[in-house]
Amino acid sequence: SGMPARRRPAPWSDVDLLMIIDTRLADEISPLMAAAVRDCWDATLQLGSSVRTRENTVEFAIKDVQFATSLCETRVLLGNTLLAESTLKQVRTQVYARQGLDWILKLVSARQEEWLARGNSVNQLEPDVKRSPGGLRDIQLLRWIACVRHGNPEPQSLQSAGDISATELD
Repeated sequence: SGMPARRRPAPWSDVDLLMIIDTRLADEISPLMAAAVRDCWDATLQLGSSVRTRENTVEFAIKDVQFATSLCETRVLLGNTLLAESTLKQVRTQVYARQGLDWILKLVSARQEEWLARGNSVNQLEPDVKRSPGGLRDIQLLRWIACVRHGNPEPQSLQSAGDISATELD
C-alpha cells in the first residue's frame, strides 16, 4: 500500500497528479484518467497532471530537475502500487543516486536564481512566502537534498548523518 495523501491542501495550493500507466492498458484506462482530471477541475482544484509510462517517467526525471523533485515525496493514491514503487525505485537509483552532487548543485543554483528574482531579501512589502529567501522552497530544498543524499526526505536524516548541525536543523 502507498502512503496516504495529505488531508487538506494549503489555501491556493495546486495538486500535481502523476498517472503512471502500463502502455498495454492505456486504451482501457484513458477514459478513467480523463474523468479523474475533469472531476478534479470541477472540484476547483488547481490541477497539474501528466500521464507517463515507467520508462518516460525516469527519462523525464533525468532531464528535468523540477519534475524529479516532485517525485521525492510522491504518494500512491490508488492503482498498481507495484508499478508506482518500481518506477520510484528506478528514479532513486537512476536519478538521485547517479546524479547525486551534480543534482544537488542544480537545485541550489535554481534556488539562488529564485532569490535574486525576488530581490534576494526577506524584507519585502509583499514577500513571496513560497519562493522568497527563508520561504517554503528553502525548507523543500532541504527535503530534496535529504532525499538525494539519504533516500529520506526528512531533514533529520541530514543532521543524523552529520551534514547539518542540530542548531541548523532547529
